[in-house]
Amino acid sequence: MPRSIYIHTLGCKANQYDAEQLAEILRRAGFGVCGADAVPDAVIVQTCAVTGEAERKCRQAVRRFRHRFPEAAIIVTGCMANLSPEAVKECLPEADFVIPKTETAHLPELITKVTKNAPEAEDKTARLPLQNMQQNIRHKSKAYLKIQDGCDRFCAYCIIPYARGAPASKPAEEIRRELEAAAAQGFRHVQLVGINLAAYGSDFADGTTLADAVRLCEQAAPFFPQSYSVSFGSLEPDLLTEELLAGIASPLLLPQFHISLQSGSDTVLRRMGRRYTAAEYAEVIHRVRRHFPAAVITTDVIVGFPGETEAEFKDTVRFVQKMGFGKVHAFPFSPREGTPAAAMPNQVPQEEKKKRVAALLV
Repeated sequence: MPRSIYIHTLGCKANQYDAEQLAEILRRAGFGVCGADAVPDAVIVQTCAVTGEAERKCRQAVRRFRHRFPEAAIIVTGCMANLSPEAVKECLPEADFVIPKTETAHLPELITKVTKNAPEAEDKTARLPLQNMQQNIRHKSKAYLKIQDGCDRFCAYCIIPYARGAPASKPAEEIRRELEAAAAQGFRHVQLVGINLAAYGSDFADGTTLADAVRLCEQAAPFFPQSYSVSFGSLEPDLLTEELLAGIASPLLLPQFHISLQSGSDTVLRRMGRRYTAAEYAEVIHRVRRHFPAAVITTDVIVGFPGETEAEFKDTVRFVQKMGFGKVHAFPFSPREGTPAAAMPNQVPQEEKKKRVAALLV
């Protein structure tokens, strides 16, 4: 009987995609991947490290699973494990193993040893299909397809470049295979995701861009039943050039864009290490709306970044009101150890950050 494995995933869509690919590796090795209501032989916690708060939730999850499943092997992987396996082992004695992404291919062998019962392996040479992710279990029509990983921007508040490494784009042939697999499973919508999605192709030497990924989606249309649509995950504003926006125009593309802002104050943006001013961001939004008149644009804002004055915060409020976003996701700044922002002076008190988040969302 196959050993049962439960995978608990925290964090972004790219992290969720990685967890599902890991689940498929385990399935191919003959393991059973179970739900949260089962009693598993092993629990894999796919961690997020984007903020200190995210790490706190990951630690809570590990401790909760250790208490809930005392006989199970607890395995920590994901971004926390990528950053510092030794540090995670030290702060989480409840975890039996801490496995960085570079070692996850060895998980079937490790779990076999831990559970003392090797499952009957399936054909490992078969190509890896895109299986239902947690979201897809609830929303059967949507599949997430990660086409890009990594980032080299090193914004002052962000640990992800250290956890995910340099930008890496998925080759066209792999994207084609995963699109065909999504079509075969009956999905009618594909969302392209990445850590810095708009930088897709920047690590290739042939001029490939996100527009080429959209063309691949168009070429895959005959494989999909009836109607089929495509959308994007989060996009960096300064990469949305006229040329790229013209290139991604497609009948398949839903005009829904999540374009990260982080602050409407030029001085805060500068301290954050962002690569645009508020005026340049505004021009990008106008550019998007020229190319996609029906566009719905959402954004992220970090409130209470170190040194943020009341005047700087009010600049952000006015800017957000002026831009007419469809939705604003506002977050209080959460210091992440290992980033420049965590050591910056004039940290904003937590209560003040909460007040500003509430004021922004009014």
